[in-house]
Amino acid sequence: MANETTKEKTYEKLSKSEQMVIDIVLKNLENGSGIWSPGWVSTGLPRNAITGKGYRGSNNIRLFMIGMERGYKDNRWLTFRQMTEKGWSFKLDEEGNSLAKNKGVGIDYYELRDRETKRPFDRSVLDGMTEDEKREYMDENVYALRRSYTVFNADLVEGIPANEETLPGVMENIERVDNFLEGWSEKEAKIVYGGDEAYYSPRLDEIHLPEQKAFRSTAEFYSTALHELGHSTGHEKRLNRQITNSFASDEYAKEELRAEIGSLFLEQEFGVPTDPEHLRNSSAYVENWYGAIKKDPSIFFSAVTDASKISVYVMGKEREFSLEKEATKEKSEAVSGPLSFVDSASSSSADEAQKEGETEATRGGMQGGAHPLASVPSNSVRENAQGVQGGGFPLAQDEKIEPYAIVKDEDDAGEIVYRLKMIAPYGQTRSQFGGYGFRSPEALMKEFSIMQLKPFWRGTKFKEVSISELAEMSRERADQYYAKQERRNEDRKIGYMLPSQYAAKVENEWRPDMKGRGIESLAPSDRELVSKAETGTEGSVFQALFRGDRVTGEWAADVNSIMRRLALYTEDAEQIGRVFRASGQFREGMLETEIKQLAVNAIGTVKKILPKVMQTDDEIKHHGSRQNSATK
Repeated sequence: MANETTKEKTYEKLSKSEQMVIDIVLKNLENGSGIWSPGWVSTGLPRNAITGKGYRGSNNIRLFMIGMERGYKDNRWLTFRQMTEKGWSFKLDEEGNSLAKNKGVGIDYYELRDRETKRPFDRSVLDGMTEDEKREYMDENVYALRRSYTVFNADLVEGIPANEETLPGVMENIERVDNFLEGWSEKEAKIVYGGDEAYYSPRLDEIHLPEQKAFRSTAEFYSTALHELGHSTGHEKRLNRQITNSFASDEYAKEELRAEIGSLFLEQEFGVPTDPEHLRNSSAYVENWYGAIKKDPSIFFSAVTDASKISVYVMGKEREFSLEKEATKEKSEAVSGPLSFVDSASSSSADEAQKEGETEATRGGMQGGAHPLASVPSNSVRENAQGVQGGGFPLAQDEKIEPYAIVKDEDDAGEIVYRLKMIAPYGQTRSQFGGYGFRSPEALMKEFSIMQLKPFWRGTKFKEVSISELAEMSRERADQYYAKQERRNEDRKIGYMLPSQYAAKVENEWRPDMKGRGIESLAPSDRELVSKAETGTEGSVFQALFRGDRVTGEWAADVNSIMRRLALYTEDAEQIGRVFRASGQFREGMLETEIKQLAVNAIGTVKKILPKVMQTDDEIKHHGSRQNSATK
């Protein structure tokens, strides 16, 4: 009786929309179908019909669950005011009654306020405090102001344009998801395919999945993979949750609930469709979920909060993977010209690539109102020390100027926010920080200054421009990019530099610190590779490159040349990387992954071009590998 009273009190404290969600969940659990309704079909991430921005966290789960229960086919929602401002209206039934009667769904936004000033809380006052001091200050001086709004599904609105957002078929592969799973397996928790079980091993930090062909559909495979991936975020080196729980225990069931809701959020973010035939086998903990949620409905919304953290963390990682991949591609293109040992055409290409804009550097965890705390300089334009750009590639001599614009906007609740716009690598104008809107320009610039400290942006100066100027610059950059691509395609040919040409070109204005480097620092097998690279007509050029001379006039082109020369004699990217790090072309700050990628690119280029290059049997026999004989 006491438990029932506790449940009723907790239930009564929920908003009407939250009560509706709990009622739906308990009904589905009673029917034995898990959390979701049988045969439900996802319509995608719930979005605002006017702004296009996605609802996240508890607002997401409310709109999703209620939309699923009511059978809405549209994932768009809007307020009454937004509808009337567009000149739209609610649909009517045959008797002339509004179909939207009692169909509004409440959503909430929270804003932290200073108890004394009643104004939005400035988190910079927390700088320098310990975690305990921060919590104490927040408890005593800050309160959360809730703003509630009622939204209606687009299915109820007359005159609204058709929804252009579509999801792929359940059997279709989604390149974005495939790339992300590959990145997660490489950089986070390894994904092992095989067997007939799907699970995450905290001890090994491995995700185990059956082969994709073992699943009913591609959508089912993605859903299962993202569910197990959600568990892996609980590892101590990630979100550090308690995930080593006994099977069927309360904590085990709670973790399963987090992962189940988290996989839903991730499927929405990635645009994964729902397989109506697929219901995850959750029979082992359905009864546990039902009893726990019925006893204390707040458990469900606590799981939603944790699932939102999972989603924010994972999507932040996806942006990080994409950023690194784009940066590596840009830089590898700058140094992956023709096979020629010294590529005279690559200097201009490398120079253009250095002037080319970089992709956005977003900080994970910026969705859903999350706002990391940090003590940073207050200046809006930070002059970083010249060094690594694009995740580890040094600038030669010139600093790069990167424009940005601050845009005043409205969020879904109609509040004024400020967003940061920059130019992506191929000319697009793109929002930073996942499109997060800051309450003040000062808060935005504080976060921007943190971003500028990342290795990706070192050696870059930032200049504020208007949004119209930024748009024009983005078009110019797009034109430059495609023009450069055309020139690069024309320049892809094999060419060699005569020693006399090299001698006239070499300039030793920059000399690296070779302490701890050189051939003496290498193992015997690596020394043998250097010895092979020093043979032939162009051996003197390789020697100059190895000791750090500026041969082509551009560092990126020199890297290209030394990598490809080594690739002529080995397909071992690790060995090429070791020799490169011992050379004078290596610069501090370059990442291991970038060096390996450069080596892989060089090997690939040699493989493509080598059949076209004359070789002699004697040279192949002598070196036992690949040898460049086109030096005549």
